[in-house]
Amino acid sequence: MSGLSQQRRGAGTWRPRRSIVFASWGAEEFGLIGSTEFTEEFFSKLQERTVAYINVDISVFANATLRAQGTPPVQSVIFSAAKQIPAPGRSSLSIYDNWIQYFNRSSPVYGLVPSLGTLGAGSDYAPFIHFLGISSMDLAYTYDRSKTSARIYPTYHTAFDTFDYVDKFVDPGFSSHQAVARTAGSVLLRLSDSLFLPLNVSDYSETLHSFLQAAQQNLGTLLEQQSISLGPLVTAVEKFDEAATALGQHISALQKGTPDPLQVRMLNDQLMLLERTFLNSRAFPDERYYSHVLWAPRTGSVATFPGLSNACSRAMNTTSGSAAWAEVQRQLSILVAALEGAAATLRPVAEL
Repeated sequence: MSGLSQQRRGAGTWRPRRSIVFASWGAEEFGLIGSTEFTEEFFSKLQERTVAYINVDISVFANATLRAQGTPPVQSVIFSAAKQIPAPGRSSLSIYDNWIQYFNRSSPVYGLVPSLGTLGAGSDYAPFIHFLGISSMDLAYTYDRSKTSARIYPTYHTAFDTFDYVDKFVDPGFSSHQAVARTAGSVLLRLSDSLFLPLNVSDYSETLHSFLQAAQQNLGTLLEQQSISLGPLVTAVEKFDEAATALGQHISALQKGTPDPLQVRMLNDQLMLLERTFLNSRAFPDERYYSHVLWAPRTGSVATFPGLSNACSRAMNTTSGSAAWAEVQRQLSILVAALEGAAATLRPVAEL
């Protein structure tokens, strides 16, 4: 927070295109009370106007590498920011180059890239993503996982967790704290001042195809035995792909010229509102806190869409025609409706 505030003060009379709200939440350990109360009190304004949410909880777990979690559209803006900032203690490398050495994955679109983790519900981003459907991210510096499986540094939540301890053992000179602040600050500048929001909605396609493939490979035969088809889900994913690609091409074309302000506003609204289309308040009746059909907690063993995975796990040992299998069909319908709604959001209004 202090690092970002310092950047804001240093910007002088700079005025961003979009408003920036700095917040420090209370009672996080007691159930995310501060952030949840805030999102409930200002529900309408936040859902109608909020572009993205940047969360920094434990800024530094350790001093090896950046760790980022978030919804897929924020991946590109985090990567862009991380490429511009030197890694602490490794002046020849950027934070991005250092990060990719510790956490990476092979993307069918981009090749080898740093791994962007998924958001659960363990920090103050939870009400923003699960309750409001706002594109969110969480940034921190963390361990070299090849050397330790520790989740947190030893003095966390104890009386020994002091300024001097962190300075001596966790982050000497606070260079990793600076790296996180600079990364978050760079992301903030891009989100607040870019003409077009730097949210790449096409990056959702990888997640959707990964979930779909897992469902086909691990649940396809089981569902066929119950006369439940994944065909509508396949079609819905394809519709999303087409709409996301078309929107990206449209933005690229407009960036080469001088777009009309109304066109810019319309496209930015589409980018901002995409995440909202994945909310369904009736999707998880036993888990009222959660409504995001892609990122709600998954209790089933198959790493696919959480509602479908959970429902299949419960129905697996029940008889055909049972209420549990009816719930599987309901979850599938919810998914198809959400994906078709997402695709419609990305298409021009004139095409509806």
